[in-house]
Amino acid sequence: MVDSGATTTFIPPELAEAVALTKVSSDSEGVKATGAGGTFPNDLFDYSIDILKGDSTFLRISGAAFVPREKDRIPYAVLGRDNLFKIYDITFREQKQMVVFRPASHDRD
Repeated sequence: MVDSGATTTFIPPELAEAVALTKVSSDSEGVKATGAGGTFPNDLFDYSIDILKGDSTFLRISGAAFVPREKDRIPYAVLGRDNLFKIYDITFREQKQMVVFRPASHDRD
């Protein structure tokens, strides 16, 4: 899910395990994240996601994602503004049920 309201990218722990993502940061407290469901601990994992157009890779998005320590905290991958929105201008076209990705028109430090 592409979420313009999410500050960071989240990946469910079951998906992180299934695709063998690499953990890059973990401590006893975890990295705290706050959302609609409250504050919860996470570990950081490196990820790389290919967005397909037909059978070909159209975009590759990578970075560090929060992976909640609690199962069922996040039921699907949430692509947030931390990486995705810095490199792409994104247009949501609800009537056509599509999302358009274009290289960012300016630098977003």
